Amino acid sequence: AIQVMTVHAAKGLEFDVVVLPRLDETAMNEVRHQDLLISRDAEGRVRWVLQTPLKAYSRLDCTLAAELLAAERRGAFESLCRLYVAMTRTKRGLYLIAEVPPKEAKALKESKLLRAVLGARQESNVMDSDLPAVVEWQTGARDWFATCREVPAAVPQPAAIHPPLGPLLRATQPMPRRRTPSGEETFRLLGKVLFSAGRETGRQLGTLVHALLAEVEFIGATVAELQQHWHSRGLLTTSTGIEAAAPQQVLHVLRSAECAAAFQPLTPHTQVWRERPFDLMLDGEWVSGIFDRVMMAQDAEGRITEAWIIDFKTDDVADAPALEAKVAGYEPQLALYRQTFARLTGLPETRIRTSLLFTRTAKLVEVG
Repeated sequence: AIQVMTVHAAKGLEFDVVVLPRLDETAMNEVRHQDLLISRDAEGRVRWVLQTPLKAYSRLDCTLAAELLAAERRGAFESLCRLYVAMTRTKRGLYLIAEVPPKEAKALKESKLLRAVLGARQESNVMDSDLPAVVEWQTGARDWFATCREVPAAVPQPAAIHPPLGPLLRATQPMPRRRTPSGEETFRLLGKVLFSAGRETGRQLGTLVHALLAEVEFIGATVAELQQHWHSRGLLTTSTGIEAAAPQQVLHVLRSAECAAAFQPLTPHTQVWRERPFDLMLDGEWVSGIFDRVMMAQDAEGRITEAWIIDFKTDDVADAPALEAKVAGYEPQLALYRQTFARLTGLPETRIRTSLLFTRTAKLVEVG
């Protein structure tokens, strides 16, 4: 098989044949203008760092000229080491490809170094090919491969001492069914709603509304302070489209007397979870989800005495029957949130309230 790789990637490997092209690319001692010129003292500590200046400017300063010369020497040595690694990767055949040398070549390139060391000379034989190429230097038999008909041994199939890991794990440790609160909804979306043009916009709006509300612990900040905070968090970058509608919904909720209780402490010692993810095993099932907002009243010793789970909804609820249908559809979801929180904290379910907060209409509805 043919493999194309860098010299660094080939380090430590061996191949039957190695071809090294592009030996005329850059000078071995080249220091690029984009590189950093680093001056170190005798103990290796950095004295100063400077973007490598052009040679025309470096020659005007003896310090820069000395550092540039040292950098060129280090670069040349590293290039030589890299060339040595590349040439010693082969076991049978090594082919070095270079361009025809120019009449005047000042730059120290790998091809120039090889010609000087090997004493390369042009030969008239052009490798049995119509290509305009000449052999400058060679050693060994040119047709070495004609007598080397090695057939690689077949790779033996590994003996299977046990069944594959996947089936083995499934047989001994069955994967529990994953259950999410959002999957508990009892109502179904119509196809025309699911694939409507505005559904993606609605989803993005809901995501942003949740993100903005997650930054509100309790009511207290002014509108200007909230907006400044949202901008500082990178949640708002413009004042049009979704980024205009979402803050309006959130501010409408925070100004609403009906929704105010959801953003006020339950007791002087109230802890708040905002957009808190969770994963746990519940009755043999893997339950995974995110609490939008949970307020927990604590006693003087920090024990949770009661909790209130609020789930934000950006559904468009037009009237009372529509609201009633939405609440009934979301009731199993809130029940699972309640069970989950009880398992996580040890708080009895009777001490846990659950509510839906509809942000478009600023309606706070207790469920269960």
